[in-house]
Amino acid sequence: MTSIHYFAPSPRETITGRLCRKKASDCRRIALTTEDPRTRRMYLQLAKLWDEKADAQEVGKPSSDAGVVIDFARGTRR
Repeated sequence: MTSIHYFAPSPRETITGRLCRKKASDCRRIALTTEDPRTRRMYLQLAKLWDEKADAQEVGKPSSDAGVVIDFARGTRR
């Protein structure tokens, strides 16, 4: 039988989970540096989605991102 080796500090934390947390952190950093409220909301929403993905990875649940579409609407400036 093949053994499973974890490269993360604990079996509950996966490399994918860590990468998702990094992406979430990057999105929050960008949100804090932008002046446009719509852009800020978009990046905060992306950070939330990355955190949810990390949570799912860390508890071993299958990803529920099938069917998720992020639509960056064009031509909606006012």
